[in-house]
Amino acid sequence: YQNIYNKYKLNINSYNAKFHQLLKGMVESKEYKYAFGNGISSKMFGDTKKRYWFRRVQGVDIPDVAILFLIDGSGSMQGNRRDGAMVSSVILHEVLSKNNIEHAIVEHRAIFDEPLVEHNILIDFDYKPNDKYNIMFLEADEGTREGLSLMWAEKYLKENSSAENKVIIAISDGVPYHYVGESEYVPPVSTKDTQNTANKIYKKGIEVIAVALDENNESDCYDELKNIYRRVVACNDIKRLTGQLLALVSKLFA
Repeated sequence: YQNIYNKYKLNINSYNAKFHQLLKGMVESKEYKYAFGNGISSKMFGDTKKRYWFRRVQGVDIPDVAILFLIDGSGSMQGNRRDGAMVSSVILHEVLSKNNIEHAIVEHRAIFDEPLVEHNILIDFDYKPNDKYNIMFLEADEGTREGLSLMWAEKYLKENSSAENKVIIAISDGVPYHYVGESEYVPPVSTKDTQNTANKIYKKGIEVIAVALDENNESDCYDELKNIYRRVVACNDIKRLTGQLLALVSKLFA
């Protein structure tokens, strides 16, 4: 981890400065203890002066957001994609931590010939300083059942973050694929199942965005993920992944 940090220290510092400025924007907050306003706050009922009301005010600040990065941990991620995802995770963690943005980084996979889906929490929302080293355990093996993993991610977000804005960013190099015996989870079934799950999450107010990892300017992965997600970002150069992810987060709240 330290070797990656040292190698990309200049990039991290540059991203920190740029990201903070890009992310700042008009946000709405509440001011309490008013005799009248936009709404009543039950927590103020004990105020002897009966200042139960709050007012909504506009200001410039960092938005209240929690981001869950859901990284494909299947065998097809071996090599450059796995290494690129690891480096990006280190840089993202450093930049988001510096900017006090709630985030979690989770690796997911489905074990072949077993009815088992794994979710390895590398960085938790309430992470401790040394938890960052968990990113070095990012692996590439087995398959995926992305529909189930999205359901898990939605539940995990709700249970572990009270942020007003919640975002799931799914980083993948292809469609979900898994089998148990003769039961196969492959397109078009896996594609439709994941799409239905993503649509349900959208309706609950959680943004879901996919990042398609393609190499050599191929577009297969991007086209495949477009059949699942409403918003897909193409990454044809793994070296640009970090910058694209930070730009994506910034644009969400511009």
